[in-house]
Amino acid sequence: MVHSHRNTGLIMALLPLLWIRSATGQCVFRSNILVMESFSSLATVGGLAHASGMELTLSERGNRVEAVLRDYVGEERVQETRLVGSIEETRSDGVTSCEVRLAGKGRYGPINIRGVITPAGFQGTLERHVGHDTFSQRISLKRRLSDETQLATG
Repeated sequence: MVHSHRNTGLIMALLPLLWIRSATGQCVFRSNILVMESFSSLATVGGLAHASGMELTLSERGNRVEAVLRDYVGEERVQETRLVGSIEETRSDGVTSCEVRLAGKGRYGPINIRGVITPAGFQGTLERHVGHDTFSQRISLKRRLSDETQLATG
């Protein structure tokens, strides 16, 4: 019962952020406000001892974003890539979007992520550069409501 109460509190704490983003279209907050969000596609796959999928954690301060991409491939060891980039408000046909651009260097070469934050998650494209080849994939990550999702001032 305590666990469910804690999740209710987290949801209630997150609702103002989601409401502000959807009602006002505000994506970029003042630089003295730190917004942390986490998105995931983790799933248990039959026959594997550990989860598979990916997790993207964003730390947003103003229009600057620091991120961690974690790749889970059904093994105990997780591949982690640090990324930096920006978040920008865009407006088209009266709809405001929160567009994110991230870049970093993974195990085999550069990684780029472009996507949009929605109330339910993160939708975008991930590009991995390996040698002279580029591998592109669509990503659809669900918002994680956890202790990592927070809005802080400082």
